[in-house]
Amino acid sequence: MRYITNEDLNRFLPYQLLVDALEDGFKSKINVPIRHHHPIKTGGLQNATLLLMPAWQTGNYLGVKLVTVYPENKKIQKPTIQGIYLLYDATNGTPIAQMDAKTLTNIRTAAASVLAAKHLAASNCKSLLLLGTGALLPYFISAYTSLFELEQIWVWGRNHQKAVEIVSNLKIQKHLPIQAVKNKDNFIPKADLISTITLSEMPIIEGHLLREGQHLDLVGSYKPNMREADDECIKRAQIFVDSKSSAIKETGDLCIPIQKGILKEAAIQGDFFDLNKSGIFERKNKKDITLFKSVGNALEDLIAAGLAYEALLKDKTHRK
Repeated sequence: MRYITNEDLNRFLPYQLLVDALEDGFKSKINVPIRHHHPIKTGGLQNATLLLMPAWQTGNYLGVKLVTVYPENKKIQKPTIQGIYLLYDATNGTPIAQMDAKTLTNIRTAAASVLAAKHLAASNCKSLLLLGTGALLPYFISAYTSLFELEQIWVWGRNHQKAVEIVSNLKIQKHLPIQAVKNKDNFIPKADLISTITLSEMPIIEGHLLREGQHLDLVGSYKPNMREADDECIKRAQIFVDSKSSAIKETGDLCIPIQKGILKEAAIQGDFFDLNKSGIFERKNKKDITLFKSVGNALEDLIAAGLAYEALLKDKTHRK
């Protein structure tokens, strides 16, 4: 079994290649069971969770992501979320590769958002507003700049100084047209693309600030009590998701409006599994405000892991 390092994952998974591979993956037949949640008791010190996310494609690859969530780990200077991804040969069950789950997830999450934007955003997008300064930020900047010829990137965070420091480093490393901003509300109406990658439990985007033709990419709300967009956003937007069955249960951005009667499940326009059906997962009108809500799907992990493994086999630096 081979080990694929984080450096290798970043090198082997260029976004243009991965976005196309994800689209092909959602159009193919890949088995994705419901993910497993197992509470773990740790002697009363923590209420932890073990997550198992399997997926497989007959005759190709089988994979499973194993993740632990230990909310109180920050008290002992350890990551809250840790995990590995295991890749198998689906034809005979042989383990063939192992890699870090967090890095794999970061890369494929950004790629999934760009896949959605490829179909839903206006073709002439020139500006991007990113809300959030966590670990996902550099991945999202790399992903969006791989597809769109952006002339302006704005970054907002609750800690403005942290945003300034991150932006300064990115300017030096990548020479991007990027700026840290203090007042997000001044830039929400200006941005062609808006991507939210926060852990907010309260909406940070107010729908009355939106204008026609924008595309919203909501990433951070992964629990039923978390929201990044208010009710007005939901009312004004044409809504798309990565997986309907998961999104309506797992994210407060959708399940709270559904519970309040503001949004009906039938109003969700489509998900990634509709990519093989013409005219569903796409912008219908140039004036529409499109909204994509991702919650993650094990298919994305499998496609990315398989692509990285194939690149590893071809890479001369890893040949024995």
